[in-house]
Amino acid sequence: MTIQSLGDLFQHELREALAAERYAHDAIPRLAAAAGAAPSAVDAYLVHAKKRLRSLEDAPFIAALLRGVATSSSMEGAVLDAERLIGAVADPGTRIAALAGVMERMKQDLLTRYAMLAYWATALGKATEAKALRTAIDEEQRVAIRQADSGAGLVKTERDGGMGDRLTALLDPKKQL
Repeated sequence: MTIQSLGDLFQHELREALAAERYAHDAIPRLAAAAGAAPSAVDAYLVHAKKRLRSLEDAPFIAALLRGVATSSSMEGAVLDAERLIGAVADPGTRIAALAGVMERMKQDLLTRYAMLAYWATALGKATEAKALRTAIDEEQRVAIRQADSGAGLVKTERDGGMGDRLTALLDPKKQL
């Protein structure tokens, strides 16, 4: 693909971001298994990721872009790095912490991409696409605020001093967010 304009760049990066979201969604259960976490431990992450993706797929222009999008080379690399990291950690509790960090990095990468894409969409006069991207970001912020207000993730242990809500859910799947 030749990128000759901001519109071309927007389409290219949006395809990449959506493919990355799908790839991450599919890879997280595999990473959880490699870390020794219960499959239910990543349910909250997967639910929020699916909501983000669904809100984007509802925009007609974005849905059209998704046709034929199979994979994301950047997320494939991130998952390979995550697999190597998790595989290199001997202590089970530390593997879980590594998984929590990997999941957070993936989410932040995607949200940063969506923010950039929302800015470009606005500059291109693509109000529907900008709104869909901002909605995905806003929902994630609402989730973070609810978690902070409820005290979710304020678990302290002797080892980590409080690793956050992702780690809490991973260490104790019964404490779903």
